[in-house]
Amino acid sequence: MKIGYFITRFPYQESFNSPTPDTLYPTGGANTVAYKLARQMVKRGHEVVVFTASRDNKNHLEEYDGIKIYRYATIFRLEKAFFSLGLFSQPRHHDVDIIHLHFDANPAGTLPGLYYARNKKKPFIVHYHGDTDTSYGKLARRVGLYLFEKLGVNPILSAARYVIVNSLNYIEISHFLSKYKEKCIAIPPGIDISDIETAVSKEDCRKQLSIPMDKKVILFVGTLINYKNPYLLIKALSRVNQYFSETILIMVGDGPLRSDLEKLAGELGISDKVRFTGTQVGNTKAMYYKAADIFVLPSTGVTESFGIVLLEASIAGLPLVVSSLETFRALVKDGYNGLETKAGDVSSLAGTIMRLLSSDELRNKMGENARACIGDYTWENIAEKTEALYLNTIQEGITN
Repeated sequence: MKIGYFITRFPYQESFNSPTPDTLYPTGGANTVAYKLARQMVKRGHEVVVFTASRDNKNHLEEYDGIKIYRYATIFRLEKAFFSLGLFSQPRHHDVDIIHLHFDANPAGTLPGLYYARNKKKPFIVHYHGDTDTSYGKLARRVGLYLFEKLGVNPILSAARYVIVNSLNYIEISHFLSKYKEKCIAIPPGIDISDIETAVSKEDCRKQLSIPMDKKVILFVGTLINYKNPYLLIKALSRVNQYFSETILIMVGDGPLRSDLEKLAGELGISDKVRFTGTQVGNTKAMYYKAADIFVLPSTGVTESFGIVLLEASIAGLPLVVSSLETFRALVKDGYNGLETKAGDVSSLAGTIMRLLSSDELRNKMGENARACIGDYTWENIAEKTEALYLNTIQEGITN
């Protein structure tokens, strides 16, 4: 089977070995999922070609891990959107058996996938990584995404034979998926344990990261944007510190809210209790997980479709504290591997964190349970489910 992937950005090979993130061609959860899945499909004996935008104004053909990547020249960039005319026109010279479009709320890569599927009349699957987020960025970005929501999202979902979603729970909170519920198939992201595990002990992790052993560490990993609700976490820490003064918060990630968050920590008098590390990758990121005691993800926006960081934290054996989003319930079982808090409620979040800080036994037990839950999320299992969907879709033929 020859599988064609469309995605706005596909990771460059050198990014996997770099100790620092690629800020010129940033990749996130959807991009990583596309790469991991493509690699698994090659291992299963299939041919995978990827159609994506280049980070410069030239066309490139690459091949690594058995994946052939056609990168088409970017004519202009708007924040994380790389627009390429070649991505519309050039893939038509290639034939595939099925199209897998990674919908990452970015019209620059998603519309070319729809164009190809319609013109080549190929079986078409959309991998829906989440709703668009128009709450941040330049005016041009917000306007562009608003128009895309109004004019582009429904045609893409309507044309798909099936829509892969991270969980059926997410359908209920998405702005778009409810009327396509019958064609939605739940296949969550996978996780490579080796990406997060580190041979370094917790004590040595803290030593290398300059984290005192007598501190309790709350960890947040993610982009510092509105729907992740990092403001709430800093406000909660201020309350927690009134009772657990040796608790610190480490925020791994970067984003447009960082300076405002640093200012908020100062206003609350807890600047010395909040550490902003910027984006971390590789073994350094793994060490932050191992050095922590509790993982918190207080997201409130519909853009949060799963939370791959919850899988990463589970590998590290951390209890998970999440907001009461339906999407998180696909992974976090309240009272088993984590605790649920009322979304947007600072008192609820602070109280839940203090409950875990009060009991080493509770933290350890939930951490052990979190670790035990990751077995179903291996990439081998995810690839097997995806492959079955490909074969079924091809067998059914074109119906849209």
